[in-house]
Amino acid sequence: MKKPEKWSLEMASDVLAMHDRGQRLRDICARYNVHHSQVQQFLGWHGRQSHPREYITGDLLHSIIDKYKVMEVSARQIAIELGISDSTVRAALHSAGVRFRSRSVLSKSEQKKACRLYRNDISYPRIATELGCSPEVVRDTLHRHGIRFRPKRKIDPKNFPRIRSMYERRMTPAEIGDEYGVTENTIRRAVSDAGGKLRGIRDDIHRSVPLDISAFDSESEDAQYWTGFAITDGSVHENGTFSVGLQIGDIAHLYKLRKFLKSGARIRTGRVGSRAFCPDSRFARLSVCSQHLVESLKRLGVVPRKTGSEELLKFQYSRHTWRGAIDGDGSVGWHKRGYFWLKLYGSKKLCTQFREYVLSLVPGCKAQVQRSGGIYSFGLCCGPAETVARELFRNSSVYLNRKFRIVKPLL
Repeated sequence: MKKPEKWSLEMASDVLAMHDRGQRLRDICARYNVHHSQVQQFLGWHGRQSHPREYITGDLLHSIIDKYKVMEVSARQIAIELGISDSTVRAALHSAGVRFRSRSVLSKSEQKKACRLYRNDISYPRIATELGCSPEVVRDTLHRHGIRFRPKRKIDPKNFPRIRSMYERRMTPAEIGDEYGVTENTIRRAVSDAGGKLRGIRDDIHRSVPLDISAFDSESEDAQYWTGFAITDGSVHENGTFSVGLQIGDIAHLYKLRKFLKSGARIRTGRVGSRAFCPDSRFARLSVCSQHLVESLKRLGVVPRKTGSEELLKFQYSRHTWRGAIDGDGSVGWHKRGYFWLKLYGSKKLCTQFREYVLSLVPGCKAQVQRSGGIYSFGLCCGPAETVARELFRNSSVYLNRKFRIVKPLL
């Protein structure tokens, strides 16, 4: 197998496998920390082509055009809002014949200020931050005024051990760079040259945000519950990210999850796009990064791109796990005629596993797994539903408050 230098055979095989599974190029680059041109060249050697770009049409395209032309929102901000790449947004605008806005121009007073600050030993990225423009605008302004750029600053190798020590004491490269008057990349190179290991946003070696990476290694009630919740409402990615998104009314449940994970990550809020089930509705999301945590979830059945193929690999007969699954992708309620009902949605395999669990509680149950389009469900009503609900929610310490209030009269 032909591969670039410094690539192991195992890494080369993994890259080909990820590409064949439909993994995006940027996700492959993020996982192995390599440049996209290397991956593209490697795929070309082995007869692979990059996956086609996702083309935008219809109402979404008109919405992007309106935001860019009328509201003057940048292409990058639109991409962040829609959860797609910047280049996809620009390609959509270009195909629609939209004329891109020209780069911002500094006034004469701002140009003089930029030149004065640069002569006072201020870097042009900092000048750009102060003037509210891009670094490229400042650099072009300095070039037009005939200012000679300073050579890149170097650090005396004698300072490498101290820089490494500062970095390992949780100081950021930017903070260290301010002290030495150099860029973050210069500090990172100094740390590497000193024999230190750089922190990654998803590794577990130099963690800056608290997280219990072994949370799913135990068999506690909480671990079993959150396994069931993750199999239905959670998502994991190959790059080591585990995230759960809920409607804004259930944000308190994310605080419970964050407490279980002992995480210091922020719970972020936003609005869903126009193609969602409830357009423009608000949501809350908790995301944590750890390869070890993701691998633990994979062993339990929470794998990437699991929609439509969910399957529990452990805790199939745990009431805590099925309570978590019902809280995630299930529903409970009282019919207008007065009887109680309970239903779980998911893959055929997951619904079949839930049915087997129900049969262990109600051996005479005749309910079957049902299909509606591409979605399967398993539902109960009346006596069997009440029996199962009592078993799932009795003496429980963790649950979704909204659904517990519905079941509480049975307890």
